Amino acid sequence: MIFSEQTRIRLAVLKAIRRAGPVARSQLPAMTGLSAGTISSVTADFLERNLIAEEREAGATRGRPRSYLTINAGGAVVAAATIVGIGQLAVSLVDLSGRLLHASRVAIDQPEHTLPAMALAIARALRQAIADSPFDAADLSRIGLALPAIVDTRTGTVLFMATMPRTPTPFASVIEQALGVPVTIENDMTVMARAEHWFGRAQDLDTFTLVAFDFALGSARYIDGLPWTGANGISPEVGHMKIATGPDARPCYCGARGCISAYGSMFGVLQGAGLLDDIAFPPVDHLTDRFGAFVARAEAGDAESLKHLRDGAEKLGVAVANHVNAADPGNVLVLLPPGGMRALAIQPFRDALEANVMPGMMESVAITLGETDPEWRWKGAAALALEQLYLSGS
Repeated sequence: MIFSEQTRIRLAVLKAIRRAGPVARSQLPAMTGLSAGTISSVTADFLERNLIAEEREAGATRGRPRSYLTINAGGAVVAAATIVGIGQLAVSLVDLSGRLLHASRVAIDQPEHTLPAMALAIARALRQAIADSPFDAADLSRIGLALPAIVDTRTGTVLFMATMPRTPTPFASVIEQALGVPVTIENDMTVMARAEHWFGRAQDLDTFTLVAFDFALGSARYIDGLPWTGANGISPEVGHMKIATGPDARPCYCGARGCISAYGSMFGVLQGAGLLDDIAFPPVDHLTDRFGAFVARAEAGDAESLKHLRDGAEKLGVAVANHVNAADPGNVLVLLPPGGMRALAIQPFRDALEANVMPGMMESVAITLGETDPEWRWKGAAALALEQLYLSGS
């Protein structure tokens, strides 16, 4: 997706104030590369909308007191919503500083297993969560919604979600009409990347790729401070690159065969070990519990479990190598589930990476291996809502 120059300017000013505030207006040109006139125009708009605050220097005895700009935490409240577990919507209300004000979980009452029915059910769940909070819908400036789906984030349309009929559905407009609050929707992996960029390990990186070994193998890219999508507003997925072909290639939950996600993910490792034969595409609760027990057996020295886990880590290394070869991303943040997997996976992952990255490329990319932030869902969805609130004047 191509973002306007005005969007990039506003975002650069916002991030400088968030990272350095309280900060003098005169410091922002050097921090952002923007002119003083441009800084004055953008900050004047932010001040008028109560998104930032201006504080006067205390104790000055001569001349005009120096003023400092900072995020106005109480200037607005946004809602962050994500699907968790089986049929639950987690809703967090957050102020402009990113501070969590209220959190709750509400059952998603979905009588029909279709995308249009889910959009209406999420709208009802959001209404209930807001009613149970200290706030009203009128108090909210924006809603950010993360979904495990293929999403056209420009239009707020969900194009595909595993296990449901393919009926493109305008989720954002359905929820906006129900609640009267602007809504922005992204897929889970882009939201995870937002959490790291706004609150986590990628705060100082404007260009990076996130690859997550999760229920599936997910990925998202940031370029010049904004999430990158393709021509149709869809976030590309490293996990659906093909690593095998033919009838013996493993089936993927997307409906195709041979996707790296069918090998290098919780789903892929458990499928390869024959531990998902009793269910088709397992609910996430089944995956979490079974994968945790699987890793525990590998840690205890079970040879079969260790073999499948290392195979999954190897395929993860191949996935990252493919991305490095194709995109020259500069920085890659690879996230694994919390627990003992990292110690078991790091060597086969690095061996596969080094064996498959093109000569000369490894020296130009920084690859960090870490664990998934357990709070990434609300942090990332909140960042989505906050960012859109600041950019809405562009």
